Amino acid sequence: MAAHDAFLTYAWSDGNSVASTLQQAIRTIGKPWWRRSALSVYRDTTDTEPSGSLRSDLFAELDRSRYLILLASRKAARSRWVEREVGFWLSKFGTDRLLLVLVDGEIHWGRDDFDWSRTDCLPRALAGRYRTPPPYADLRWAVGREDLSVHDPDFRSEAATLTATILGTSKRELLSADVDQHRRARRTAVSSILALSVLLVLALVLTTVAFGSGRGAAADHRRADADLHTAVAQAMLRDAVRLRATDPRRALQLGVAAQYLDPGAGTQQALTDTVRTTTFRGATQTQPLVGAVLDPDGPSVLIRTSDRAVSEWSLDGEPQRRFRQASTASKMSRTADGKTAALGGPDGVQLWVSSATAGTLSFSGVTALGFAPDGRTLATGGSQGQVQLWDVSKPASPTAIGDVFGGGAEPVTALAFSPRRDLLAYARSGTVRLWNVADPAQAQQVATIDGLDGVADLAFSPDGRQLAVVAGGAVRLVDVSTSAPGAPVVVRGPDGVRFEVVAWSPDGRHLAGGGSGGAVTTWNPSSRALVTSAAVQKGTVRDVAFDQKSATLLSAASDGTVVRWDAAPATPPVTAVALLTDACRRAGGGLPADVWASYAPGIAYRNTCAP
Repeated sequence: MAAHDAFLTYAWSDGNSVASTLQQAIRTIGKPWWRRSALSVYRDTTDTEPSGSLRSDLFAELDRSRYLILLASRKAARSRWVEREVGFWLSKFGTDRLLLVLVDGEIHWGRDDFDWSRTDCLPRALAGRYRTPPPYADLRWAVGREDLSVHDPDFRSEAATLTATILGTSKRELLSADVDQHRRARRTAVSSILALSVLLVLALVLTTVAFGSGRGAAADHRRADADLHTAVAQAMLRDAVRLRATDPRRALQLGVAAQYLDPGAGTQQALTDTVRTTTFRGATQTQPLVGAVLDPDGPSVLIRTSDRAVSEWSLDGEPQRRFRQASTASKMSRTADGKTAALGGPDGVQLWVSSATAGTLSFSGVTALGFAPDGRTLATGGSQGQVQLWDVSKPASPTAIGDVFGGGAEPVTALAFSPRRDLLAYARSGTVRLWNVADPAQAQQVATIDGLDGVADLAFSPDGRQLAVVAGGAVRLVDVSTSAPGAPVVVRGPDGVRFEVVAWSPDGRHLAGGGSGGAVTTWNPSSRALVTSAAVQKGTVRDVAFDQKSATLLSAASDGTVVRWDAAPATPPVTAVALLTDACRRAGGGLPADVWASYAPGIAYRNTCAP
């Protein structure tokens, strides 16, 4: 039988205050004041590093503990003592009952393990031990605070998360019990004082005591309710900060709910910071998809599912499937106005206008499609590297323009027309070729860009002077304003992200890329400086597109979500009412009832974004 419910391991010199307060909090949360602690938390208080092997008594205490709580810090990462305690625990119990608390430093996740080039607070014994990012409590704010107390609502909320895990209960139930015990303790104290008063001046102040008791009980209830509201609001704000980059919708909802529960300058500032740090403007759910073409001014999206079914979804309000099944479609494109779509497959290309089939193009083995900016010309690329131009000004009767050009062993992987329609760029393998198609019937190759790796997408800048190339998972910019294009310049994105698609804003002030892990990134193309980056969607981003005002960016990902983004961070409204309105608009509504209940036990649900 375990002697301890938890064992605290930490670097004594930088975590002692937090460790002792955390130990006390875990022991007391939800505990009646007259009982001994329900949980045993072992904390070694030796302020020395061990010489030789770990002391046998610590082995014994570790071996008799149900959970290990690691206070992660830069000093802990360098501590032989912490390293050996964690290593011993992992060898016996693995990571299932290892709880992480961050008190100093940074934790970053890579692909299948921590990113050890940026993670500086964990012992190396944890390398390769997790398959997915583990949760952790962030108590960096508590280190060095002289007023740190188990009664601090932020600290108590974090401690409650750990305690609930150890007890095998929910944080909601634990906090509810804690509030109940707090109320009972205060009522007991008040009752004791009243009893003494009655004994001392029984006859004289009997009426006064009764009257004061009623007022005191009411005030006590108000104070307890206020304490609960504050504690819940602080817990919501702490989670909102963590979720700003990965789940901005939930972060906004939590910020709005916290402002409702505990209105004031602090919660308003926290919500302002959330709005300022996210460009998220809402999302629409369609279906899991393998391909997407966005019409940001529709607004709508053309999606292709894994069974090659193609459908169009409106992004205004509730998404609605509007048309078509195309079982052989493997490639899609649409005109800039969104009215005409081309669906390509092994047997050719179908043109669709306003959800109805129009004409058919005889071009086998379609691997790439692209409309000219005016929508009157379509380029098709094939599996043998061939390219054909088509006049589609009359979609019901499209005609080929000139001869097929290009050709080779590799398929065409991407196509793009320049804004003036005088250039066509197409990619085969690691090479991009530029053709002059000002006269489509007399197309001529004018330049070649070599040395690229697996080109996935192409996009000309609005002035036609630069070509954005997605190759080898990176975004590269090429100056194509001269007859001899310059060497590609890589535009840096987040580490570990492989880009698949790219788009320019119509005003040329922003360049956007979408890729693996749901990452959406925008750059300043002039300085090549990163403007924003977020990974909200699941899977791979399949298309990105700006509206004609260059203010809104849409991204469609393989999880079927289409997210609206501000092209660049916006200035949050100043007034509280305007701030709440903006946050609710971005979040698309208030905190769901089930999430509210998990944070706010005993507090009636309120849709804080309802009129």
